[in-house]
Amino acid sequence: MSALLRPLTRPALHAFRQRYVPDALEPPYPYDAAAVDAEFDAAREAGHVGFAVFLDGEVVGVLTLRGIDRQKGRCTLGILLADERCRGRGLGRAACEQALAYAFDTLGMRAVYAETLGGNARMRRVLERLGFVCYLRMEEAVAIGTGREDLLCFRRLRPSAPDARPEPCPLP
Repeated sequence: MSALLRPLTRPALHAFRQRYVPDALEPPYPYDAAAVDAEFDAAREAGHVGFAVFLDGEVVGVLTLRGIDRQKGRCTLGILLADERCRGRGLGRAACEQALAYAFDTLGMRAVYAETLGGNARMRRVLERLGFVCYLRMEEAVAIGTGREDLLCFRRLRPSAPDARPEPCPLP
């Protein structure tokens, strides 16, 4: 399965949000056009670099590089895929590979960070396969419904950066 990244446009974000079904760890997401417009505007205003993830001409995901700090050479990667048909098939990994190349080669980042919930085994595997190392585990840091989830923080260094990887965090 091959993902294609294109710059995120307002219509692409609307198309994605209309079909987005959160995974089991997330609360329901009712589509709201005004909220999507506000999300798009806020991301632009904050200087995020957004991409639409396309498969067979259809928007199936959104990937964002946010918190871009050119002086320190770092940013944070986040990705959402539309529904279970898109998840667990290599699409997220392919999209993240393209975004990492953009972050390192075009933006000149030295490190890319990512976060995921402790219960999101798929995203943990994707990050680890892409060379990310978990450097921090915050126990029960995120409220999900009536429970709490651990937040895992990952970092990937630019391939040419000195190997100063942090110690991995303990994962079950």
